[in-house]
Amino acid sequence: MWIMPQLVRYAAEHAEPILRWPARAHNVAWWFGLTGDEKADRSRLDRWLAEEGNDSYILLDATTPIGYGELWREPDEVELAHLMVDPRRQGQGFGARLVRELTALARQDPDADIFLRVQPDNAVAISCYRRCDYVRMSPREEAEFNAGQPQRYVWMRPSTR
Repeated sequence: MWIMPQLVRYAAEHAEPILRWPARAHNVAWWFGLTGDEKADRSRLDRWLAEEGNDSYILLDATTPIGYGELWREPDEVELAHLMVDPRRQGQGFGARLVRELTALARQDPDADIFLRVQPDNAVAISCYRRCDYVRMSPREEAEFNAGQPQRYVWMRPSTR
């Protein structure tokens, strides 16, 4: 019998499986914010997890992690961040499920502005976010959000509150 994947809080035992995903994916540098010869490692993940306002989640298929994402909470805003699906499980709808479930959690704060950012050339992710009813912010808003960023991102938010 097939059991629907469940979104659960991140736990330390999930680290090793998810740290292997970017090594298989083309976007390892972006996902980990790496430059030069830096490598993806547990310490970088642990630093994210320790930061105030970060709630990290795993999408589990039985006991196997298949998706990872974070909600970064600040007063009046929640950012979906560091979203990734195991490359072996991509294209099966798990990314959309992860986005929808994280968005539902973010909406528990009815006054929060919900958004995410994505690299402009990540057409697969942008398409997934659109399927989840995310729309691109206005050019003015994007300029404001991109001010001070190390690179230009596409910024998106749910089309409805």
